[in-house]
Amino acid sequence: MSGLIPSALGTITKRHTGVDATTGVDIKFSTYNVKGVLIHIEGSTSVATVTGTLSVTGSAPAVITSDGTNINLEGEWPAGKTITTIKAPSGTINVSVIAWR
Repeated sequence: MSGLIPSALGTITKRHTGVDATTGVDIKFSTYNVKGVLIHIEGSTSVATVTGTLSVTGSAPAVITSDGTNINLEGEWPAGKTITTIKAPSGTINVSVIAWR
């Protein structure tokens, strides 16, 4: 993961549990503009937790799993703008998000 977060002014972490197939969860940050996001769809084997350097409403340590799936989005999103919506294919999933600004 070296070089994944170039020139970051800070990181923000969130964790969403019980994300379903109907409602899903909007990935957005109401306080800060962000210029990159790593979305980790958690698997079953936790290997690490990551805590951001900036605090926002809903902040929580991200959980990284050895059998999860990563989605890396690069761009710039203003505070409050929905970056993407994640939904489970069926049942529920847990989603950890690491963003940088």
